[in-house]
Amino acid sequence: MKIQSPIREGVLSTTTFPGLMYSILSQKETGVLHLTGDTIEKSIYIQSGRPVFATSNDRDDRLGQIFLKSGLVPLEGLISALERASREGKKLGTVFVELALIQPHDLVEGIRTQVRNIVCSLFLWTRGRYRYRPGPYALR
Repeated sequence: MKIQSPIREGVLSTTTFPGLMYSILSQKETGVLHLTGDTIEKSIYIQSGRPVFATSNDRDDRLGQIFLKSGLVPLEGLISALERASREGKKLGTVFVELALIQPHDLVEGIRTQVRNIVCSLFLWTRGRYRYRPGPYALR
């Protein structure tokens, strides 16, 4: 039985994001790394040393923005999908597929791009706080 690592937290001025990620991934850990900047919060969900999902409150990291910038979804389609998702309490990606704005495989690729963009953006962070909570987690 593997002993679970303790929660690690600190500031990015005393460590770097690449160093922090290396220490987690090289140990093939599972857990959630949460980073906060001035107003931005991002989390990376790690399974057996591999980032598998990420979340962010940064407007530029939103799935709708990714599809809009890629040209897959026009502005009118994005607005319509956002309204419907809000009204029906559905995930935006689901609504994109239901409205036939994208195909299911586009949704999978869009989420991959979203996760990659969130993780890559953190390599530029030199200030902020981090908190790594090892162990199993549930995605919302």
